[in-house]
Amino acid sequence: MQASKTIVGSCLQCVQLDRDLWRIYVTNNESKIKLLANGIALGDQHIQLFQHNPYSTGVKDVDDDVIKVTVKGLPLSVSNEALKAQIIDLGVKPTSDVKYGRIRHPETKQLLDCLNGDRYFYCEKSIQASPLPRVIHCAGIRCRVFLFGQPTINRDDLFCTNCMQSGHVRSRCRNETVCKACKKSGHVAGQPACSEYEQVKNINIVYGSECALSNFYECSIKAFGVTHRSAEHAYQYAKAIACGQPEIAHQINNAQNAIGARKISKLIKPPKDWEKLNTDVMKTVVSEKSKQVKEFSDALLDIPESSMIVEATHDLFWGSGLTSEQTSNTKCDSWPGSNEMGLLLCDVAKQLRAKSKDFQIVTTSRSTRHSGSNVRKPTKRKPAKTPVKSVKSSDVITRSSSLRMRASDFLLSDSETNPETNPTAEESDNG
Repeated sequence: MQASKTIVGSCLQCVQLDRDLWRIYVTNNESKIKLLANGIALGDQHIQLFQHNPYSTGVKDVDDDVIKVTVKGLPLSVSNEALKAQIIDLGVKPTSDVKYGRIRHPETKQLLDCLNGDRYFYCEKSIQASPLPRVIHCAGIRCRVFLFGQPTINRDDLFCTNCMQSGHVRSRCRNETVCKACKKSGHVAGQPACSEYEQVKNINIVYGSECALSNFYECSIKAFGVTHRSAEHAYQYAKAIACGQPEIAHQINNAQNAIGARKISKLIKPPKDWEKLNTDVMKTVVSEKSKQVKEFSDALLDIPESSMIVEATHDLFWGSGLTSEQTSNTKCDSWPGSNEMGLLLCDVAKQLRAKSKDFQIVTTSRSTRHSGSNVRKPTKRKPAKTPVKSVKSSDVITRSSSLRMRASDFLLSDSETNPETNPTAEESDNG
């Protein structure tokens, strides 16, 4: 105790012996940091202090370097075993069991019996080389992960659709709402008050599950070795497979509709390079849809070649970033979205038109080949002259009956389909 008091002075509050371990309590955080940094000297020995009980981390040697991981937002109904299994699936090897966090008294800072809902565990410090994601999903529930040394979020990747600024998201925005087209307040995009207002002509809006051009349109598509219920199913299925999450891919494939598939896809944790693959995956899906779904290909061919196709959704990558009405009344250059889906549909429509024209050219050339002037016309043969012979009366009767039989054959050509009303050839001969 005297050694500790030498370092922290009057800030020393308590020294306690518990199961071969000494606990040292100080009154402020500055003294705590000083003790942890300097340790204490007992005679000729230097004693290193630990912030937590080193044996509670699950290590066999107190010198093993571990780190504490805290998980927040997980209900008590989810077992610790389920969380541990999820952590192991993420490639982390815990050195301790998952434990419950407890509430501290706001004044005394003492731990109470009441739980605070947090879970924590210890694992090897090498986790900092490839840290856990900030958000994980355990038993289908979204929860947050905190650990020392975790990389900060790149705020430049965040974008707010309320104030149209980067660095945060809409749910955290405290700024004034602005127009998505002109970035000014007091109105919304598509209204005459907007400086970018314009009634756009020659555009075809893609929106809603009733539109055959939409990915949400219900249809049967076979892609990536599986039959899907819509193009949205196929795309999200491929995304889950590419991200190494086959269980989520199976759930997406079994979703009853495209909206359900989209909701399940939010569980996918895409890698950084997914943005380089998503366009190619979507091209594959749309190409297969144009081959297998007649309503889709017919709808594309019905669009004039001079018209533009635009997906009117709030998606800033695939769509225009506006509603269908706002899209129709805003200059194309002022759409906040990239409309990548609309551009992709235009390319597919162009390919379908080219194939259709090639087919017409081939068909026309074949018909010309058979009806052209070079086709040899059949020559008429003159009947051969036969010598006139004397014919008996009996011969005339026989021949006339034979002619009568042949005429009846032509008149009753449907005898095979109606045998009850028409005589067969054998009956005619007998008649």
